[in-house]
Amino acid sequence: GATALFNFPTDVALDSAGNLFVADSQNHAIRKIDSADFVSTVTGSLTAPTALIVAPSGDIFVVDNNRQIKVVSQSGAVRSLAGDQSAPAIIQDGWEGQARFRSVQSIAFAPNGLIFVTDTCTVRTITADGYVSTFAGLPISECFDPAPAQTPSGARFNTPSGIAIDSIGNIYVADAGNGVVQRITRDGQVSVIARTLHSTASPQDGAPGIFGVLRDIAVTSNGKLWITDMRRDMPPPCRNGATVRSVTSAPRQRAVRH
Repeated sequence: GATALFNFPTDVALDSAGNLFVADSQNHAIRKIDSADFVSTVTGSLTAPTALIVAPSGDIFVVDNNRQIKVVSQSGAVRSLAGDQSAPAIIQDGWEGQARFRSVQSIAFAPNGLIFVTDTCTVRTITADGYVSTFAGLPISECFDPAPAQTPSGARFNTPSGIAIDSIGNIYVADAGNGVVQRITRDGQVSVIARTLHSTASPQDGAPGIFGVLRDIAVTSNGKLWITDMRRDMPPPCRNGATVRSVTSAPRQRAVRH
């Protein structure tokens, strides 16, 4: 309730029962807020959880310190799925013990059970048994402007900060550094569907310039995208005020709401 204290919460996720889980980063914890608004600590043994998502099984998949993916059970047991915080911050594919992350910012589940994360200038996948591979973008430290592509490997990103996947497997990436929202369809087509007002990217499908500063993204069951917009470069009275905005994911059928 109102007496509970948090220290730099960075992400939230709901389970199927309506419980809200919070990545309480500077308390090194995952917290649970139940339907009665009671706050409890699921685990306090993490380093600095920055993003999380809840699986249908109830397990919580956590990005810890941007460089390791961990699984936390509802009872608080913690295990590593992929990555190693003590290893160099690089992009390296492989099994749990060999895989490396540079700076994971967001995490999502796909309908086929794969876990997707945004890592520096890439989108990467993690299987249930911990194998990590680069799905889209280039696994190097240099980032690039977006461009249309026929396959995910041809996609280019610049510090993507959010990722969401709809019910049929289309992937949406908040490409913060490029100031665009990119879509990777389930058949691998890559395109820009929305952009910030000052993005230099050339959007496809007549994508409008409607955002200030992209941060994160979510998609509903009917395909509507919800995007957090920091709007730092917008004129008063919007300047320095974060908002949540929506855009439909279907090309040429977009609607924006404050």
